[in-house]
Amino acid sequence: MSHSVHPNVCEEPILKRTTLTHGAVFAIASWLLTAPASARQGETRLTDKAVATIIESVEKGRNTFESKIDDKVKSSILRSPRGELRVDAYLDDLEVNVKNLKSRFDKSYSASSEAETVLRQASIIDGFVKNSGQGMKGASEWDALVIDLRRLAGAYSTSFPLAPTGGTVRRINDAEGGAAADDMKSQAKKMRDSIDANAGLPKDVRDSVKANLQALEEQADLVKSRMNSGQPASAEMRKLLDQVSAVDKFMAANKVMPQTQADWQKVRVPLDKLKQAYDVKAP
Repeated sequence: MSHSVHPNVCEEPILKRTTLTHGAVFAIASWLLTAPASARQGETRLTDKAVATIIESVEKGRNTFESKIDDKVKSSILRSPRGELRVDAYLDDLEVNVKNLKSRFDKSYSASSEAETVLRQASIIDGFVKNSGQGMKGASEWDALVIDLRRLAGAYSTSFPLAPTGGTVRRINDAEGGAAADDMKSQAKKMRDSIDANAGLPKDVRDSVKANLQALEEQADLVKSRMNSGQPASAEMRKLLDQVSAVDKFMAANKVMPQTQADWQKVRVPLDKLKQAYDVKAP
């Protein structure tokens, strides 16, 4: 609701409100920079089972769409990177590639390249449908299919329709993520076991970071267990990121031996893979 300014009201209150607004913006910006890693975490990750279900829905949706469009549309020419093709031939290609994605996707292989092929082909069809006008038969069925295509794209850390060039279609599946969490647990334990070599640090400081590293090991083990069993682990991942943040603060506040620096970097290597799996944008 808009408010008019009374002519007898001085400008000072307005300036104060403006100052408060700038202060609020500064406060929000400061929070974004200092908030726990979990507060800046990306999208909730879908399990492999959920992605497999989406792929099946895409397959069914493609079949339904093809059954609804008429022969005139099927014989239309569609322009693609492969050149000019009839719509029915392009839909046949899409059918083959969706089946290929479905057969190859499992807990050990995310089929990222296969998913990209499906999403790129579907993106070209999406443009064709949009350019065909609202009266096209099957347009509603395509709209329903787009919902699943968007979910599929999200599972691979991208969006639908795909941009003509650039962008990455990539997913870390459950087994790969579980292995990364297990490696992270092992590396954190090695760092904890060697932290006392930093004799120049007070004992209470060393004990504190060792407790943080042990908590990190336990949390990594929990993430591993849930990923390996095909369970959602987004909340567990958020807590793991907070444990990482606690050790990061220790590393920034204390001068440690080069070996300790190297040990921490070894912890962060599998962490980077887990962050990719959960689409984490925070540092």
